[in-house]
Amino acid sequence: MILAKNIHFSIGKKTILQNISLAIRPGSFTAVIGSNGAGKSTLLRIMSGELQPNMGEMLINGTPIQAIKTIDLAKIRAVLNQKVSLSLAFRANEVVILGRQPHQGSNQQNLEIVEEVMKLTDTFHLRDRVYHTLSGGEQQRVQMARVLAQLYDTKNLNTFLLLDEPTSSLDVSCQHLIFQIAKDLAKAGMGVFAIVHDLNLASQYADEIILLKNGKVFSKGTPNEVFTEQILTEVFDYPIQVISFLDEDKPIIISRATEVNKPLNHVINV
Repeated sequence: MILAKNIHFSIGKKTILQNISLAIRPGSFTAVIGSNGAGKSTLLRIMSGELQPNMGEMLINGTPIQAIKTIDLAKIRAVLNQKVSLSLAFRANEVVILGRQPHQGSNQQNLEIVEEVMKLTDTFHLRDRVYHTLSGGEQQRVQMARVLAQLYDTKNLNTFLLLDEPTSSLDVSCQHLIFQIAKDLAKAGMGVFAIVHDLNLASQYADEIILLKNGKVFSKGTPNEVFTEQILTEVFDYPIQVISFLDEDKPIIISRATEVNKPLNHVINV
């Protein structure tokens, strides 16, 4: 389990996170949601060990995260950022095999793992393409394959996958592909922690929702517990409607159109 205890983080006089306590549990998919500037990406970077909090404690499987060697940390948690830049002209399969660096496997074993995870993410047909020539969505799926390769050997042994807006550049079918993979990994015993902007994707796939507002945990629970009209409207400062649809046991979220209160004559030719 990744455990955050009373996490505070600030830059200068600006407080980003306040008194955050939460856990990433094996076998559970946790989605973090909040408006822009709520502290979501900073929280993920702290949970992954990339940033150290100003106050509080971070533990992974009972060990302080700063006490874990980098190579050992890479074997138990992988991070998929929203966008990854590469300066060299790697082929897609070479990007994926970078995920095998923390492990001591034979070249043949690594190639078999790369093939498996690229097929899982529907990128195997792109294996010989130069990464820079791929679309944004294709690059993101290749990066997903990389982090899956990183956790491949120990995917059921208290390992954790952290995703920072993993579907921001994907079309609808690929969005569901990525979230279904994450959901299946959670069912197999991995802890999944994802920043999600699409409320309905979070509702459909996540076991637990954490709502952030102004750097604090505003609400936490199952989608049915957290996704209410009152809570969502207050978190996003915008009217939200929550409905049930057919036999779905997950709430469906709809935002309401509102009128602009300021005159637009100065930006619209009338």
